Amino acid sequence: MGKPPHPGAIAAGALRGYDISMLAARRFDSEDFRDFDMIVTMDAENLASVKRIQPQESVVPVTRLLDHAPETGVEDVPDPYYTGDFEPALDLIEAGCRGLLRDLGR
Repeated sequence: MGKPPHPGAIAAGALRGYDISMLAARRFDSEDFRDFDMIVTMDAENLASVKRIQPQESVVPVTRLLDHAPETGVEDVPDPYYTGDFEPALDLIEAGCRGLLRDLGR
């Protein structure tokens, strides 16, 4: 089983009403292209890693979260594990999720 979220992420999420304490990281797997209709990554490095293992026959779209929020002027969600900037990262994640829902027509 993967590692839980950083305590700073848990705290930032809790301030906005999100309980992410029970989540755990896991490795992305090429089987995910069979199991999911869309793959969304947080940054260009993850995007490249995912695309490297995407089966040639797969038609599953792979995007960065902030591709769905061009109004932010940012392409990648910075990893707050290294910066400690959990609140700004969460702002970007929320904007990306709103955009993703909009793009999906929901």
